[in-house]
Amino acid sequence: MLAITIGAFALGVAFGARSLNLVVVSGAVALVAGYFQLRSVTVPQVSREVPPDDFVGKAHTVRLRFLDPVDGGQLRRPPVASVCDDLGAGLTAETPGGQLGDGSPIDYTVRYTARGEHRLGPTTFVVRDVFGLLETRKRRRGTDSCLVYPPRYSIALAQSVVSRGDSVDVSRQRDEFDRLREYDRGDSLRDIHWPTTAKRDELVVKSFAAPTGEGDLTLSGGAASGRADELATAVTSVALALLDLGLPITVSLPNGTLSAADSGATMVLLTRLATVGPGAVPDPDADIVVDAGREDTTVQIGETTWRFEDLKSGSEPITGPIPDSWGQTHHSTNEQRRMEVSV
Repeated sequence: MLAITIGAFALGVAFGARSLNLVVVSGAVALVAGYFQLRSVTVPQVSREVPPDDFVGKAHTVRLRFLDPVDGGQLRRPPVASVCDDLGAGLTAETPGGQLGDGSPIDYTVRYTARGEHRLGPTTFVVRDVFGLLETRKRRRGTDSCLVYPPRYSIALAQSVVSRGDSVDVSRQRDEFDRLREYDRGDSLRDIHWPTTAKRDELVVKSFAAPTGEGDLTLSGGAASGRADELATAVTSVALALLDLGLPITVSLPNGTLSAADSGATMVLLTRLATVGPGAVPDPDADIVVDAGREDTTVQIGETTWRFEDLKSGSEPITGPIPDSWGQTHHSTNEQRRMEVSV
C-alpha cells in the first residue's frame, strides 16, 4: 500500500492527474492511522499452561491464555496479531503459536527431543493495524520450563541381577513385618494381605520396617566429556528395570547420590538423570557400574561386562505413560523446578 501511495503521488505530480488524489489521500490517511495505532498498542499478558515432565519422544499440548495487559483480568480488546512461543533446545513444534482472534486460548503441540530442562517462551506478537497495511513485533517477557527425562529402553539385565544370589539379599529388608494398614496409592500389589482384605472388603497391605539401606543394590555411573546423554540413557534403563522388580537401589552419579528404595523416589532419580553431566564413576566398586566412555557405554556386574547397545539391541524406547505410583509432579515455575532439583 505504501508503494502504491508513493507511486500515485509521483504520477500526480508529474501529470497532474486529479483522479489520483483520492488514492494518494486515502493511502496517506490509512498509513498514518496504522502507524499511530501500532505505536500505542500494548500486547496482552501471557499465562502458559506448562506440559508435564516426561521422557524423550513424548508430545504434549501447551496452552497460551491471554490476559489484560493492565490489570491481568479478562482480555477485552485483543489486538490483531500472530502469536509465537520461543522454544529452547530440546523442544520442537510445527507451529508454536497461532492467530490471536477474540482472545481465546491458543493450543499447540510440543515434542520432547532431548533430555534436560528446556525453556518455553518468551512470546512474540506480530501485531497488524486494522487495515492490514503495517505490522510490528512486540515481545512479552516471561518464561516457563519443563523437564525432559532420558529415553528408557527395555533390557533383560535386571533379571540377570536377580538370578545372582551373591549380588544382593533382595528379601532381607522385607522380612521385618511391622503391621497391617490401609492400601495407599503407589503401594505394591505384592504387599496386599489377601486374607484381611477379604474380611474387610477393602485393600489392606503389609507394612514392613523402614529399610536401612544396608541391603540396597548399588549402581554407579560416570561419563567422558560429551557422553553424558549416553550415561543418562543407560542408567535410566537399568535403574528403572531394577525398580520395576522391587529391588532397592542406591544410585551414585557425578551430580550426587540417591537412595531409590521405593517408587516414590523414582521421579527424583529421573530429575537427576535429566540434568546429569560428565564425570568419573563415583563408586567403581558398586554392584553395577555404568561407564559411558569415549567409544562405548558399558554395564558391568562383578566380572561380567556388557555393551549397553547389545543389551537394548532390537528394542525401542519405552513411551508408555508414567505410572502414578512414581509420584509424578507437574512444575509450572522455575522456582519449583529449582526446589525439585535440589532434593
